[in-house]
Amino acid sequence: MVGFGKFNNLEFVRMVTMNTVLEKEDILNFYETIETYVAKHFLKKAMS
Repeated sequence: MVGFGKFNNLEFVRMVTMNTVLEKEDILNFYETIETYVAKHFLKKAMS
């Protein structure tokens, strides 16, 4: 499950899992995918 939250005016993504077959690389890949998407679609707009 993936959700998001807000704390002290900061938004964040959280990943909740109980999947015992996940490995560290799977989780790192998940966050890398999100970071790449944000860099492509949101950061360029914010800089314009």
